[in-house]
Amino acid sequence: MQQSPPETIKKLRRTLGVLAPPDEQRAFNIYLHDDRDPDQSNSVTSDVLEDFDYKLTAKVLEHGDVQFTVVRNELNHDEFPEAFFKRKDMKKEPFTKESFDSRTAVYVKSLQELFPGESELFHSRAQSIGTFDVVLRFFKLQMPSKADDRQYPYRSFQPQRRREWLDIFGGIRIYRDNFGVRPYGEPKSGAYDWLSLGQRRAANPAAPTRLNWPVPPQNIAGTVNISRNENSVLVDQSNREGIIETEEFRVFQALILRFVNELEKDRSRVLFNLLETFKVANADKQVRTEGLKLAQKIREKPQDSTEDVRKLAQTVKVQEDLLKEQAEDQVILRSLATLGTVMVSFAHEMGQLNTLAGRNQHLAALLARNLDEKDFAGKNEAFNPFAILRDMEASDKKAAQWFNFALSAVQSGRRRRTNVDMRSHLNALKVVWDGFLEPREIDLDLNIEEGFTAEILAFEIDIDSIFNNLILNSFEAFVDGMGGEKRNIRIDIFAKSAKEVGIIYEDNGPGIHSSIKDPSEIFEFNVTTKKDREGKGTGTGLGMWILESVVRSYDGTVRAYRKTEDYGFRLEFSLPVAKVNGI
Repeated sequence: MQQSPPETIKKLRRTLGVLAPPDEQRAFNIYLHDDRDPDQSNSVTSDVLEDFDYKLTAKVLEHGDVQFTVVRNELNHDEFPEAFFKRKDMKKEPFTKESFDSRTAVYVKSLQELFPGESELFHSRAQSIGTFDVVLRFFKLQMPSKADDRQYPYRSFQPQRRREWLDIFGGIRIYRDNFGVRPYGEPKSGAYDWLSLGQRRAANPAAPTRLNWPVPPQNIAGTVNISRNENSVLVDQSNREGIIETEEFRVFQALILRFVNELEKDRSRVLFNLLETFKVANADKQVRTEGLKLAQKIREKPQDSTEDVRKLAQTVKVQEDLLKEQAEDQVILRSLATLGTVMVSFAHEMGQLNTLAGRNQHLAALLARNLDEKDFAGKNEAFNPFAILRDMEASDKKAAQWFNFALSAVQSGRRRRTNVDMRSHLNALKVVWDGFLEPREIDLDLNIEEGFTAEILAFEIDIDSIFNNLILNSFEAFVDGMGGEKRNIRIDIFAKSAKEVGIIYEDNGPGIHSSIKDPSEIFEFNVTTKKDREGKGTGTGLGMWILESVVRSYDGTVRAYRKTEDYGFRLEFSLPVAKVNGI
């Protein structure tokens, strides 16, 4: 009999390793027996299984807390620059240098922290599900580009072997008492993506360096371990083809999806901060400033330079103009995002009206030719056409009010940088908002320091983004959370220093939600606690992020405060004062 060379046996073991399931799904084991070498006869394990980029284990404990264990295996942590760990995000657990040195981070979060603002009914259903655990593994399937390699110290891996293994064991699967619950996570089945990860990805194809990055379903493998004793509310269908889709099962899905999001947030936060560190280290602002000055001198005295140098200086000018145009585009996009958040809140008041001006008075005049309104006295107003028209007119006024508000926000003059008089600008903004606030008995009080010329060099559209987001948040907090009390919004403008305008915004509403531990978290992308009456999320998570982005773009500072006896919500921020010849 021909002897097989050692390399052939090694190749056979690696090939069989593709068929080895994860430890959490160990429905079978593979053994390779070699008569010639008994020491090499043992079980086959998958080298792909431990070649993951990320592994997250979530254990739901008895009292509703969730213990997370994150293993970061995507990057060579020894190659991280020192500046990376000096960033604000990297000074907090579980992102400290110590956690990266150990490659494993363990921490606990409550359900209230994972689902801020959810209803008591939701948390009750989550508690009723019982204890279970989830293991998730994330795998990249494409080699990074050269540019990515310069920015991120990735480990090397073999994409093809990962694809082969994920073709068999990819997807997030459910196991009850170590037996698979079909068809969840089974490749090529309708329930392969039963958490709709692909739909999330299609709606938001953000890069991993963005803090709202969603994982593609083909890059993840997971196991959800449940039991009949601990998770009795999750009942199998009579045909054994899945679990009955009760409200508890939908909460169960939400829990697992939130655990997936915990992995997403961890990975994107690391890559985002690595990218920002790279930008700082490789884009010296001083060098850029000096280069622009030099290019300006060359353009002013072109006769002193060669043709090539003059072309280079002109290229710098073209590039600088392009960057300015892009900055203006971002201003417009921020304004449109703010407009979207306002539209979500007031869309129900707009209805389906198309023709507004005077249509109700015209109809009433036509009716009066043939009907006398006195004939309807004492009758139910539902059958009084004149009363119905008055109701329609009131709705039209609300819609017209909204259209004026929306259109004023994107006027061409507001998209140019100019000296903005904060006094006149805020007074004009108050006139617009009073139409919404006064019917809800909300007072907007402006206070500007006596004798202070509160003027800044800015895009008016940016100022609108700041105050529209603040007033909108107060409006919604008052309408949803307060009744019978006096409702006040106060804006104070004062000279913080010779170079800064200080602004304090306060209301006497309910303040920052108790589920937000650090007030600065409200400025993070996608953070919201707004819910409708059924406990479903309604907020966009954009408003305060836009506000902080605008203030930061002007080199200003912003800080939020928790509720006290003097105010419900308080925000302090500063913007640069306009100089006579510009900033």
